[in-house]
Amino acid sequence: MGSALASQGKLPAAARQYEQALPINPDFALARFNLGNALAGQGKTNEARSHYQQALNLAAAQDNPALAETIRARLK
Repeated sequence: MGSALASQGKLPAAARQYEQALPINPDFALARFNLGNALAGQGKTNEARSHYQQALNLAAAQDNPALAETIRARLK
């Protein structure tokens, strides 16, 4: 649902969806990354960076190098 909302430009609603999903599965690196994207799109860069860093830690721990590299690019 969050991705669909984000693709429609409904970033606050997308962020809320990701925020609701993460307590159910806090180790879902992609959801945390997407939450970062939704926050960054709203100009909430500090919050976004925090979620990107958490997503990067999760992606590395889950041996997901492709996602980790994508996240590193966002953190630059």
